[in-house]
Amino acid sequence: MTAPFERIIILKQTDNPVYRGDSIPKMLVKMLEKEGFSSYFKGNGVNVCRIFPFSAIELYTFEIYKQQFSHLLQINSEAQKKGLYLLAGAASGITAATFVKL
Repeated sequence: MTAPFERIIILKQTDNPVYRGDSIPKMLVKMLEKEGFSSYFKGNGVNVCRIFPFSAIELYTFEIYKQQFSHLLQINSEAQKKGLYLLAGAASGITAATFVKL
């Protein structure tokens, strides 16, 4: 379900002249008309190769950071637990991006 939107992100980032200035719904229709249904999945294999290790690292390190930060910060309340999740999520995202983007 996300492959067409990932392609739209790439087309917007590269400022493709065919789709320049089009809205997302208009781009979806134009891609279907000009390139066919398979155009929604162009480059999806490369995206999967990028997302798979990123997600694996992020999920793994989130649990590690959550455990480590909870011991360090001595979490007692629900508000603190939400802050812990935010902190662990940010740290795991940074870690995953560092390893995958290098």
